[in-house]
Amino acid sequence: MISIIKNDELFNSSDYYTALTDATNNQYHQHEFIEIFYVVSGQVIHYINGKKEILEPYTLYLLRPHDFHNFSSCNTDPYIHRDICIKTLNFNRICNFLSPSYYDTIINSRTPFKITLTPETIKFFEHQFNTCDSVQEKTVAFEDLLYKNIISNILFFLFIQHSQLQHAAPAWIQRLAGLLQYPYNFSNTIPEILKEFHYTQPYICSCFKKYMGCTITEYFTKAKLTHANFLILSTNLPISTIAEKVGYTNISFFNREFKARYDQTPSALRKI
Repeated sequence: MISIIKNDELFNSSDYYTALTDATNNQYHQHEFIEIFYVVSGQVIHYINGKKEILEPYTLYLLRPHDFHNFSSCNTDPYIHRDICIKTLNFNRICNFLSPSYYDTIINSRTPFKITLTPETIKFFEHQFNTCDSVQEKTVAFEDLLYKNIISNILFFLFIQHSQLQHAAPAWIQRLAGLLQYPYNFSNTIPEILKEFHYTQPYICSCFKKYMGCTITEYFTKAKLTHANFLILSTNLPISTIAEKVGYTNISFFNREFKARYDQTPSALRKI
């Protein structure tokens, strides 16, 4: 099952939260807010949107509210990561200060943003957090300035390492990406979804691949399978019902597509 960490569980009088943690072997969870974390030391097994990876030191992730993940121990050196959590509205404002397109590009990206920082950058961020902790009477303005500074720096590093941010998609491409991720549209065909856009289908397809780095079909399939993965882990709905909900009328085809993406069948994932 997937739990949801709500704003009121984490934020008290502040719009921000940070902590160093060695939490592993926790359950799948999502957040109502933006979570940024970077690995300070050690290795950890990370399951992100149903896929497994091993994170090395200095890896940074930016997770959106629709991403789900958990950590599992690698049984190696002691593992520590820094959590930085920010309410979505505040994150939107910081993005808009840098570029009006950043927020939509990050939220509608096919995958969460992942980059590798240098040890010096990690030390710089940790120094800023330690400096903040040493201040006896922190005002709201001081805290707001600290987090805006750090998050702006993180967005800068994202910009440097991700061409998708450097060539941010036009607003209509970002809207199309959002529609393709909306579960209500999963039973529709791509031509039906494209009807509201006043361009030819070949032009739309060409622009989408240019800015999003994949075809519309690939993006739509990934969105459907990600939602199916979520339903398998968070509900007791029959696999056939889940397949139907994400637009598959052929259960065998759904199983093949799902296994191709997640390396296991829907039934096998549910047993795990």
